[in-house]
Amino acid sequence: MDPVAALREIAYYKDRAREEPRRVMAYRRAADVVEALDDDERERLGQTNGWQSLSGVGPKTAKVIAQAWAGNVPDVLAELRSSASDLGGGEMRAALRGDLHCHSNWSDGSAPIEEMMQAAKALGHEYCAMTDHSPRLKIANGLSPERLRAQLDAIDEVRDAVAPMRILTGIEVDILEDGTLDQEEDLLERLDVVVASVHSKLSMDAASMTRRMVRAVSNPHADVLGHCTGRLVAGNRGVRPESKFDAEQVFAACYEHGTAVEINSRPERRDPPRRLMELALQIGCVFSIDTDAHAPGQLEFLSYGAQRALGVGVPAERIVNTWPVDQLLAWTRA
Repeated sequence: MDPVAALREIAYYKDRAREEPRRVMAYRRAADVVEALDDDERERLGQTNGWQSLSGVGPKTAKVIAQAWAGNVPDVLAELRSSASDLGGGEMRAALRGDLHCHSNWSDGSAPIEEMMQAAKALGHEYCAMTDHSPRLKIANGLSPERLRAQLDAIDEVRDAVAPMRILTGIEVDILEDGTLDQEEDLLERLDVVVASVHSKLSMDAASMTRRMVRAVSNPHADVLGHCTGRLVAGNRGVRPESKFDAEQVFAACYEHGTAVEINSRPERRDPPRRLMELALQIGCVFSIDTDAHAPGQLEFLSYGAQRALGVGVPAERIVNTWPVDQLLAWTRA
């Protein structure tokens, strides 16, 4: 078995299982190190079992490399494969054609664009949007206008490698305190998908937050309202309460302006909570079930969001990423 493929597959399953990201990165870093070796270097290290002499390769990853080099499926990979269970979602998951919210290592994701998109293709996606963060979110290495333009060129370079799956260009743009969007308007115009999310001053008073969100979802460039309450219910970042806002006003603005309400599939978010999903459904909003994936294995989190949508009774036709790509893009451009 190819050691690089084995290491990347282990990282995939560990991300899928929500293991601690820094530990998972050890497998991805080791894959990068081995991938950079020429054939002679690999042969020499394989013959001497000298993998651990490489910077970035520790005892666990060296064992994986040695077992794969010998032609075997590494023990840890065999165990991960056998323990991976269906994440749920049933018919709703089967109806989803793609994902409109994921991140790469251009911002705070852990994998390159092509690796993320190859993983999406392997899951059977017809399309997947690359939506890295906008410049205001410095802690997440948000993309300046210049870096976003460079990313659009980089996406063009990998399109053929993942065809026939379509890579959709996009951004998760910060909703600023006054409700404006954190990126140049001409760039937002160029993108296929714009996810607008609040990431700062989450505890502002309800009236101010309502005005902020209503202005954002009314912006003609905003396609999806991301993780609307900002809550965290579990995970290594701790617990965070919901932001306070008039959800009826915000969802009414989403309905009026054709902005989808995101069902964020991350297990630590589960956002919106059930009562708000029911309210948005009653008002007539459309939805987008998204993973907010920061690693390839997390692209399978779509199943969690699909299961939540089933639980509330959201019709598949009201979920924009069940639509064919031409219909979806006609909607985002309208």
